[in-house]
Amino acid sequence: MPPALQRLHNNARDFEKKGNLKRAIEIEREATRRFPAQYIPQAYLAYLYWRVQETDRAILEARKAVRLAAGDFRSHMNLASMLHATGEVKEAIKEYEQALAIDQSQSSARLGLAQALAIDGRLRECLEQLTKVESKASDDFGTWLRLGETYLALDRHGKAQGCLERALRKEPSSERAAELLLLSALGARDYKLASSLQERVLRASPTHQCVYAECLRLLPENDAPKNASFVLDCAGKSMASRPDVFFDLSRIFLERALLSYDHASTDSKARKDRWLQLAESSIKRALDVVPGDQRYRWIMAGVLYSQGRFDDASQELSRLAKADHGNFLAPYCLARVRSYRNDVARQAKMALTSFIRRRPDLARTDGETTRSDDELFLTCARFSFAKLKCCCHVPVLEHKWRKTPGVVYARIPNVNAPTGVVLYTGSEKTISNLEKAAAGLAERMT
Repeated sequence: MPPALQRLHNNARDFEKKGNLKRAIEIEREATRRFPAQYIPQAYLAYLYWRVQETDRAILEARKAVRLAAGDFRSHMNLASMLHATGEVKEAIKEYEQALAIDQSQSSARLGLAQALAIDGRLRECLEQLTKVESKASDDFGTWLRLGETYLALDRHGKAQGCLERALRKEPSSERAAELLLLSALGARDYKLASSLQERVLRASPTHQCVYAECLRLLPENDAPKNASFVLDCAGKSMASRPDVFFDLSRIFLERALLSYDHASTDSKARKDRWLQLAESSIKRALDVVPGDQRYRWIMAGVLYSQGRFDDASQELSRLAKADHGNFLAPYCLARVRSYRNDVARQAKMALTSFIRRRPDLARTDGETTRSDDELFLTCARFSFAKLKCCCHVPVLEHKWRKTPGVVYARIPNVNAPTGVVLYTGSEKTISNLEKAAAGLAERMT
């Protein structure tokens, strides 16, 4: 390189290091004007244009560098990488092949060629190139990492796992390798390995957005929500600007809420409430980034409705209805929520069945439970007795009634003026069975 060109080139590099790319480009353009036969300033100018995202100009300058130095491996690789990144894979393949014709020992060119072939739909040729890279990879960490990443993109999870395990053995502290290994283990259904990597990867703020959802799915279905909360907190640290990540997490939280709920279990209701709280927290994070996105507003309305917060759900649906007057789904859902909210009988039934579950002394004694959506006669059947022979018949009769199929609640509240109060879900046959139970104690209902 001529001394004058060397001075210009060094000056441009100094400005690049200082972050003044505009001035660096001006100096390198002067170098290409004064020394048009030199390919180095041409190649460096292409790199600088690429840095400032002028991709078309960068490719144009890279082509000039290739014409000036047709036998230079690096010039072909630079042009191939730029073409590859901009989607011009057919031309990129040609440049990668030109680079390999100059130096076949370079795994970077062969890996680039394999990835371009895969995009071009030439899978068999792609795998052939990857096999050649594997055979010469030895203990190079970067090569095994890129191999694993390429196999992972091709959904060859077993091959990816093997390559990434070798990369991690070479560089045990590599969080990038651990993250990719977690994804490949999940794809290969090696859940034991994936679980062993889960906490480490999450704490390292992984860059793949799917890692958070996949880690959440790794948790057993009956897992305590506190572990899921850890996944959400980790996502909040590194994906705060990615609302789609929180949207995916909120859907999984909702799914867990539905799967974990058992009508008869107070514990399961508390667990469901916690899952719903996580879903609400997650979708709020998404709305913090894009407040006007209707997809997130819809799921928020669903979460609020599932929590029984009908007024809040109505407000969300009202916003959706106002935002798009041509969409009749939001007004329809709003009307349904308001109708449900004003269904006094249904609300009373839910409150009553909840009360009975909290009072084992009032519930049935045969272990059966009543679902909150069963048909329930809220106007209680009342039975008066001519007399009760002794007070000990009262608890015995209550016990018999509670064991009668269809009965939800049975009580004789006043012994002095005995009247039985029964809440039931069955048919008229239930009343006949209640009368028989009383007759078994020689009591007559009037």
